[in-house]
Amino acid sequence: MVLECEVGGMPHPDIKWYKDGQLILEGTRVTFHETEDRAYLVIHDVQPVDEDDYACLATNAAGEAVSNAAICVQGKLRQRINDVI
Repeated sequence: MVLECEVGGMPHPDIKWYKDGQLILEGTRVTFHETEDRAYLVIHDVQPVDEDDYACLATNAAGEAVSNAAICVQGKLRQRINDVI
């Protein structure tokens, strides 16, 4: 899943992502990417636990701006079956 946020300002804003008001940290399933005018939150291997309210917060010396999204995860989970010999 990829969330995209349009960003801009001088100086270039600092971007932070939040899930249900909690700061999201980069990890094995979560990565961040930025271009000059866009910020991306990438969640790999999306799971039902990823369903929530997300926010992209851009801040710089001039102030802050926030963009929000409510994410709903749908579909069936694939079960992994390990063969035991």
